[in-house]
Amino acid sequence: MVAYQYDKALRLAALINENDAAYTFAYDDSDRLIEEKRIDQLTRRFSYNLGGHLTQVEETGYSEKGERPQRSTHFERDPVGRLLAKLNDDARQDFTYDDSDRLLSTQRTPTDGGRKIGVTAEKLEFAYDILGRLKQESSPQGTLAYEYDPLSNLTTLTLPTGQHLNHLYYGSGHLHQLNLDGQLISDHGARRPAPRDLPHAGKTHQLLRLRRPWPQDLAVRNHTAR
Repeated sequence: MVAYQYDKALRLAALINENDAAYTFAYDDSDRLIEEKRIDQLTRRFSYNLGGHLTQVEETGYSEKGERPQRSTHFERDPVGRLLAKLNDDARQDFTYDDSDRLLSTQRTPTDGGRKIGVTAEKLEFAYDILGRLKQESSPQGTLAYEYDPLSNLTTLTLPTGQHLNHLYYGSGHLHQLNLDGQLISDHGARRPAPRDLPHAGKTHQLLRLRRPWPQDLAVRNHTAR
């Protein structure tokens, strides 16, 4: 059974699990979370700018040898609070936007320490149609292209291989079928074929796993970091 404890301002102060181990939380006068302590003894502290946007996360861990490893992540923002850069010991990640606040690119540049543990440089670029929908996404793995119907349902995802992942709908946008260049992947009420039944299945599934989050998803993450 999980128990919850609240402070005088009715903010969640502790979450206690069935083993009596507790997560604890502390806040500033503006109700912003400034400290979180977890049951694994990881402590996270949060700092904000005058606009209330997150600018720093300090993490202190705990090892079986009693060591207290630390990790710091810094967030750079523009005057309106958009995330411009995220920096830690492993890499720097920069973000650019268009005049409509849509994410145009992200670029990761590893530090010397990051390179030693396998972090690589990478740039993602995004393009949109006149309705603001994502139409193209480019990465070192290739380019993804998106096509939509008049209701803005995604109809075709073109993979870097040139293959087309087609989405069929019924009604106002209920997904009915997925097919890869006509080869059925899934159909409402139909048996879904095993990956081995699909042509070029291994390569295609690798490409689908390489698909990046939509800029809208990234924007959500950026806002949660504010």
